[in-house]
Amino acid sequence: MRNILLEPKDLIKQRRESLGLTQKEFACLLNLKNSGDRTISGWERGEHIPSNSKLNFVRNLSTKLVEWTGNRWVITLSKEMGKKTFFEKEFTVSKLSDRMGMRLEGQKIKNIFNTNIKSEGLIKGVIQVPADGNPIIMLSDHGTVGGYPKIGVVASVDYDKLVQILPGSKIKFKEIDLSHAETLYKLYEMETQNLVSQI
Repeated sequence: MRNILLEPKDLIKQRRESLGLTQKEFACLLNLKNSGDRTISGWERGEHIPSNSKLNFVRNLSTKLVEWTGNRWVITLSKEMGKKTFFEKEFTVSKLSDRMGMRLEGQKIKNIFNTNIKSEGLIKGVIQVPADGNPIIMLSDHGTVGGYPKIGVVASVDYDKLVQILPGSKIKFKEIDLSHAETLYKLYEMETQNLVSQI
């Protein structure tokens, strides 16, 4: 079967409608500033043609990459690409790590969208994936906001062990759900209290 290449105006409208977004929401997703909805409208009518970078960005959008956070639409890492690499591969702790963040080296996590997203609040242990594809785990002195995609958060129960890992050490991640992480942390607290009581 022959593949059909859509015209830019048809491609933009098709992607927007497949995501169930209004022109204003789609403009926000594409980081279009003033009167972004009018820009989208002009693109869909064929009055203007977006840049190649914007077109490639739109081509790679899918419902698996977009989610509603409660106040705006954001782009997340592809489960098929980014997370598969993240949980299957082993990483090495970089010598560039410090109290702000633990930088990891290994097979790069490919992002198929613009990594320069709007800044969001950060928490200790969150794992960001910058444009170079090497994950960074935020540590105690991390900044308050960051504009890179987040792929996960280190479970609180493992944080004390994490910060003791030396540069050059190998590290591998395993995905667990929130309830499991909470149970492990409660057990950790019980063990800690038991040790303290024996002092």
